[in-house]
Amino acid sequence: MAFNYFSKSMYLKSVFLQHAQYRKHLPSGERNFSLNDHYIYLLNRGVLKVYVNDMEGNERLLWLLSEGCVIPTFHTQDDINKQIVVVRDAELLMLTKEKFFSLVAELPDFFSKFMDQIYERYEGLIQNFINDSNQFCKVRFYKLLNEIALHSVTQMKNGVVLDDYLSRQDMASLIGTHTTNISKYLLELEKKEIVERLSGKRILIRDRLLLQKEIALMEEERLEKQKS
Repeated sequence: MAFNYFSKSMYLKSVFLQHAQYRKHLPSGERNFSLNDHYIYLLNRGVLKVYVNDMEGNERLLWLLSEGCVIPTFHTQDDINKQIVVVRDAELLMLTKEKFFSLVAELPDFFSKFMDQIYERYEGLIQNFINDSNQFCKVRFYKLLNEIALHSVTQMKNGVVLDDYLSRQDMASLIGTHTTNISKYLLELEKKEIVERLSGKRILIRDRLLLQKEIALMEEERLEKQKS
């Protein structure tokens, strides 16, 4: 359960910054851009949302990507649409595949760090699939709020206002549950005075330390259940 929703690597970023052959700038709100299969991409700054559509045409948010994240290029069936949406002005660093593989041979840690991030990202999807109990979904949701708070730009005296680029459906897709559970989890946190729901579906984290204590407590309970 150590999955980081903003799975990233500052080591990878430093290597890409040193060796990037091209850069691509994308404004907030951009949707209609393509990634070239001849390049490996890494996000230098900004936030992206990665979506796919299932066979029934429902849009599912797979990942949030931020600074230091490798950006996936998809190889899926033609009838499954995929889309990357820019939610905060972004800059992409680009390496040709030839350069990428030369760095793999040259730098011992480079490939392992690259694969660790990819593995962690897909491990999150697997955990959503195999651990769909209410308790697992709740702790994943709490962790998601905590991570968004860490990356949010609006810091106030009475807490952190979460950046509002995630809809309730986005949150549900990320943690593998239904939108009704998102509302229920938020209500529980509101009763504990950890969060406050603001106008426009914005969320204020009033006590991030208490949120982190709730996460730690649920993780302890999960480990105890595994031992028994």
